[in-house]
Amino acid sequence: MDEAFELQLKRNIEISIADGRLGDAFEECTKILDKSPGNPLFVNLKRTIEAKMFELNKEKIKAGVQEAEKLFKEKNTVGALQKIRELLTLAPNDSSLIRLHGKFQERYKEEADKSEKQFIHTKEEVLKKLLDTDSYSILLQEIDELESSYMGNKDVMSLAARTREALIQKEIANKKDLLSSGKFEEIFDFIDDLKNIKKDSKALLDLEAIMKKHQAGSAMRTIGDFVYSGVNDLDTLMKLKKYNEAVQVSEELLEVNPGDEKIRTIYKNAKRKAFAMSKNEAVAVIEKSLPALKEEYKTNKDNFVTL
Repeated sequence: MDEAFELQLKRNIEISIADGRLGDAFEECTKILDKSPGNPLFVNLKRTIEAKMFELNKEKIKAGVQEAEKLFKEKNTVGALQKIRELLTLAPNDSSLIRLHGKFQERYKEEADKSEKQFIHTKEEVLKKLLDTDSYSILLQEIDELESSYMGNKDVMSLAARTREALIQKEIANKKDLLSSGKFEEIFDFIDDLKNIKKDSKALLDLEAIMKKHQAGSAMRTIGDFVYSGVNDLDTLMKLKKYNEAVQVSEELLEVNPGDEKIRTIYKNAKRKAFAMSKNEAVAVIEKSLPALKEEYKTNKDNFVTL
């Protein structure tokens, strides 16, 4: 490198240093050393710049720490944290800055937790009031907004779930007459409507299970009444000796309740007696028509076949 040119470059860097533009001076010095590695003039100059930058940063850090601590005492934790983070860009390994950052971060977490608890408490009061005043549409709108705005917040999501469950329980309590009416189609429609509030509601799942058992019990009672009535009818038919009708009724009842031994016994008895009655009726018809057949035989033997 030409000596005169080298001196000119050195002078330019020194002017930048004198003007306080240490960053520009450091950058220019680095460029020169990239092209002329180990150049003693610029190696020394760079060291001088680094020393000045270190001292300058120390002053900035000292003043910055004082400002951050003041903000912290004034309970402006966010401002204090922001200031410390700015200082850490100047000295990322400074132990005192790292310690202060941890202290401020801990305070910030405590304040955030307290603020969140207060927020949850306030929202819980709002939702409770809406629930108590039966403002269901507004209540559900509030819950939807909470869930969409704080999707990752477990406490908020828990509050929303609890409120949905409370609303469902209140709706169930208001429908006691329907739930005890035995109108199962309306009851299950009611349950399906409530599933729009909270599909996995424990109260709904329990209610649905109970109603299904009641429905099954009701069906069994209906079948039982039918069978009981049918048995009475069978007894009447047997007493009236209407055995064919008794056979038909028995078959219908056995389709509904195939394990009923009483009906099966009546069925067998009715079938046997119906067969016997049919046989006797056939014999009686033959006996009644026998004289006429004999006379017919005498006059028209050719119409008869001898067996």
